[in-house]
Amino acid sequence: MKKLVLTLTLAIAALLSFAQIPQTFSYQGVVRDAESKIVAEKPITVSVQILQGTDEGAEVYAENHEVTTNANGLMTFELGSKDAEKFAKIDWSNAPYFVKTVAEFDGKQISGVTPLLAVPYALYAAKAGNADVDLSEYYKKSDVDNLLSELNAKVAKLDKQLNPPIRGKFSVSDDKQIYFSQGNLQYQVSTGIWRFAEHQWDFVGTQTPDSEGYSGGTVNGSDNAYISENYEGWIDLFGWGTSGYNDKFPYMTSITLSDYGDGLNDITGTNYDWGVYNKISNGGNQAGLWRTLTKDEWVYLIATRIDAKNKKGSATINNVKGLVLLPDDWKLPSDVTFTSIGMNTYSAEEWSEMEANGAVFLPAAGNGFYNPDNNVCIIRKVLSTGFYWSSTPKNSDFIYDFSLYDSNTERADWRYLKFSVRLVQDVE
Repeated sequence: MKKLVLTLTLAIAALLSFAQIPQTFSYQGVVRDAESKIVAEKPITVSVQILQGTDEGAEVYAENHEVTTNANGLMTFELGSKDAEKFAKIDWSNAPYFVKTVAEFDGKQISGVTPLLAVPYALYAAKAGNADVDLSEYYKKSDVDNLLSELNAKVAKLDKQLNPPIRGKFSVSDDKQIYFSQGNLQYQVSTGIWRFAEHQWDFVGTQTPDSEGYSGGTVNGSDNAYISENYEGWIDLFGWGTSGYNDKFPYMTSITLSDYGDGLNDITGTNYDWGVYNKISNGGNQAGLWRTLTKDEWVYLIATRIDAKNKKGSATINNVKGLVLLPDDWKLPSDVTFTSIGMNTYSAEEWSEMEANGAVFLPAAGNGFYNPDNNVCIIRKVLSTGFYWSSTPKNSDFIYDFSLYDSNTERADWRYLKFSVRLVQDVE
């Protein structure tokens, strides 16, 4: 059996709202494989040990569970439920305690250790007094909320470590740098899940050729042409300011301008920005971790920063066309080439070396517009041009886009057109 040792992203949810002290508690963990990819909807055997003193201490309790992860890779079970009598005999006054889990699936093992916090102390309080004591004697709700907030922050930090942005630093003004997300933003309407594309070249596209004969896409089972509130596939072209906040949904197809971003001329830092409002499942899974570049930041990045003209170029990666952007402190790997004039071509393996040095790729995923005659979003310019939203207008409308062969092109377009979203984080 192949054994993979990986720290799990873990969150312990304490059951602290009962009138009586619980004798078990809910345990939740996000399961990821050796490549840090979420293990979704997978039957898993979980071996659990409670260790006393240190994360390698003596075992005081053990049990096994058969669980199935959900679409976000989350597993949940009740710790202490398999042998209630032995669990009740644990002397929680001998803290600290740690939970060690070993998850087995597809012939692999993934292990993780995390400290126990709130629940054991509640159980100890019950043992010191009586099992019917009101939990409010030991915990105020504000204390519990603070504890859970701290746990969520730690989980988000660990998740960012397991799913980091591309580590190249890009100047977007004279005094600000950013990191790019690991791929374009994608949304599944039927589940409400947001995610970043697995690869930088991934895009949904369309299976229906446009007027110029372009079709294609790398995300199977999805088509931006058929977006609706009941659509079960993935989409990655959105109207401006359609984060889902205030009923401005990502699948909206209205042609009324005020239906997008609530008629605002600037969504910078507002909930209409996709990264500000939403939890990105493989990007920290916490709202507020990401944002959209402003128009001026896009312009500075592509045309104004030092040596800008030599740090961008057209490319075909894994047979997908788009624009490459190189970080401020770019160093070319020894066994690949790059030119800012003409077309670069990379295999997936060659691109992985570029990406490891911080290079960013924006796929030419085309754009779309709503056709009210047949209630379909018409997709065009796939693999010819990329269109990417800014959070501020160019003039009176709301788009900064690049052309595959002329990467300085700026345009103003209607906010109800469908464009790609690539989110960023500020370098702290």
